[in-house]
Amino acid sequence: MIDTTALVAVITATALLSGAFVQFLQWAISKRKAGSEVRKVDAEASKASAEASDVIQEAARALIEPLTKQISKLEGQVCELDNKVETANRKIAVLETENNDLREENGDLRDWAERLVHQVKSMGGQEPVKIRQRSNRKAEASA
Repeated sequence: MIDTTALVAVITATALLSGAFVQFLQWAISKRKAGSEVRKVDAEASKASAEASDVIQEAARALIEPLTKQISKLEGQVCELDNKVETANRKIAVLETENNDLREENGDLRDWAERLVHQVKSMGGQEPVKIRQRSNRKAEASA
């Protein structure tokens, strides 16, 4: 990919140098020639300066146009990604709420089970069976 900053700097430097060179030529010629020749050289120098300026402007436009298109494309992609992030954040919030609800329900069920075990024991019943954990929770806990 072309480093546009460096390219613009080179074009600008070239324009400045060509302008300075044209002015130097004008000065040098004015010292050697007089009258109508000076005016003629001044006109030619101005014309050359204008042409150089036109070339520089055209080069700058040629550089800016594809960059502007790329910026527009990237701005569209940023907008799409912002929408995806917003959707993902909403889903995360819903999942966090569901997770919290399930944790509370799990705590309530564990509390109920402990009270039920105590009730069975206090009525002279046998020791209840141990809680059986699902294999996928064991795999998740060890991971």
